[in-house]
Amino acid sequence: MRGIFAATITVLNEDLSLNINETIKHAKNVDEQGSGLAFLGSTSQSQLLSIQEKKDLISEIAKQKFQNQEDLVKIQVQ
Repeated sequence: MRGIFAATITVLNEDLSLNINETIKHAKNVDEQGSGLAFLGSTSQSQLLSIQEKKDLISEIAKQKFQNQEDLVKIQVQ
């Protein structure tokens, strides 16, 4: 892998539950700027999430199309 990969923020609601839609919206904005994405990384919010919230976010991420996604798939296959 090459380039810059940003640890995305995990957007939380006022009650500290995960806001999946806003998290994906933010990630798409970062992706459109040309950066790779690192979900549930070192921005500390992921430590506040339950295992189920993490699974739900990962499931939603898998449904999305990001600019760098195709390159990552190729790297994993090689």
